[in-house]
Amino acid sequence: MEGSGLPIKTSTIELIEIGAGGGSIAYIDELGLLKVGPRSSSAVPGPACYGRGGKEPTVTDADLILGYLNADFFLGGAMRIDRAASEKAMQPLMRKRACP
Repeated sequence: MEGSGLPIKTSTIELIEIGAGGGSIAYIDELGLLKVGPRSSSAVPGPACYGRGGKEPTVTDADLILGYLNADFFLGGAMRIDRAASEKAMQPLMRKRACP
């Protein structure tokens, strides 16, 4: 019955997760617009530049191509990343221009 319960007063926080992490996959949608996420390459296989089998273009691949990442000193030099693999993954996006 309505009103038969006891009121409970607690503090709450509403969280909405929005992410475009390094594994977020970029694509051109049906309207020709560039989109990123919500699909992700995750850590395995990961971005194409990791050399673990990822083939789709990710934020990390774009960061590498744009010069935001140092391929020779990624993870403090503990991991080598492959710029050529990033460029290959980005080819479909470069063929389909987001803006005419």
